[in-house]
Amino acid sequence: MIALGISKTQARQAAQKAVAHFNFHRSNFTVPEHIHRLLAALAKKWPLIAISNGNVNTETIKLKQYFSATYHAGGQSAGKLNKHKPCPDMFNSACKHLKIKPEELLHVGDCGKADILGGILAGCQTAWVSSYDVGQPLSILPNIELSDVEELYQFLT
Repeated sequence: MIALGISKTQARQAAQKAVAHFNFHRSNFTVPEHIHRLLAALAKKWPLIAISNGNVNTETIKLKQYFSATYHAGGQSAGKLNKHKPCPDMFNSACKHLKIKPEELLHVGDCGKADILGGILAGCQTAWVSSYDVGQPLSILPNIELSDVEELYQFLT
């Protein structure tokens, strides 16, 4: 915008407005009730942490109450910028927050590179949700594969 002759102040304001518009629409959806039930059940048994390369607002989509912490790529943890998965930053922050060793953390994700490779490189256990057909393919095997995220209920018994 500056190259088009718009002042720095106006360009900054327009950019902030565009990002706010994007963020609003990025989190403008309703999470299905069965996912709320699943997260509530899991959160009763274990502390849950959200680790995301994305920018969905867990408060806006009404999921924040299930997580003891949320880490986003580009966000801050211990005064440092979180790098995108598969870098271990957010996994390490989650383990530190929970006061556990990486091998005690099960990371559930749908991307073969960001989630599965990232979790394994950080020393965590991984569960790949294969039904979403998103992200990059597996380059390393997960500890378990879930064809449906609701298969996590089996761990509650």
